[in-house]
Amino acid sequence: MKRVIVLCLLLASSQALATDLEGLIKAVTEGGIAQGQVQVDLVFPPNKNPSKIMNRLPNLGILPQLVRQNFEVSSNTSDTFLGREVSKLELHPKNVAAGQWIFWIDKIWNTPLAFEQHNFEGKLLRRAAYISLEATPPQLRKKPELQNPKIKLNRVLGKVLPNFTPPSGFEAVSLKRGMRGKLETLELNFSDGLNTFPMIITSKNTKGEGIQTRRLGEVWIWMVGSFAKGTLEKSLSSLTETPDVNNLGTLADSPDANK
Repeated sequence: MKRVIVLCLLLASSQALATDLEGLIKAVTEGGIAQGQVQVDLVFPPNKNPSKIMNRLPNLGILPQLVRQNFEVSSNTSDTFLGREVSKLELHPKNVAAGQWIFWIDKIWNTPLAFEQHNFEGKLLRRAAYISLEATPPQLRKKPELQNPKIKLNRVLGKVLPNFTPPSGFEAVSLKRGMRGKLETLELNFSDGLNTFPMIITSKNTKGEGIQTRRLGEVWIWMVGSFAKGTLEKSLSSLTETPDVNNLGTLADSPDANK
């Protein structure tokens, strides 16, 4: 009898955590937009203007399918935020080298009022939070066009980036041309549902916090992120051949590349 009770409690606990995660996904993707002012503080990557004021929380580009695969709710507690009752949810990635997240979700409005991103050691990377709130109900959010990882993109990458292995849980989600200063780049972005990092392919090397680089043939490859030591280096070392820049460029120019 005791064994049955224990099993029931364990099952109930696992269902509660799943409900918390689903509730969080719904609040972030479908919850209304609270009216007020938001302060955004960006610690990593370093930049000249680390703080700014906005009228809403930044869009996280959340990918629910990957969040379900890669994150677990480690804590769900009641809290108050600007005088409102909120649920404080802490998300830990299954890949312990990746970033952790905290969300404050309004219990009545069912919308986020703040979030923080921390690295694997708990160091703050980014915080966005309302600093003032209007009493009016949140604006309705447009129904999001939630994208799953690009199956076509990941399939093609196997040919143009032979043997490349991203950190566990991360998948390629977008590819585009870009500019870094005067350098033309091809930029491939990876996500685990919440955390993201770019792989940048260009003609010159660079240095900086959280940047790992490698030269293959005539191109330099940068990877930028706040991971546990050795994570990005391991992924870079998995590349055994020079990236097929021409095919990557063709793919980046394709209208289907980021759909």
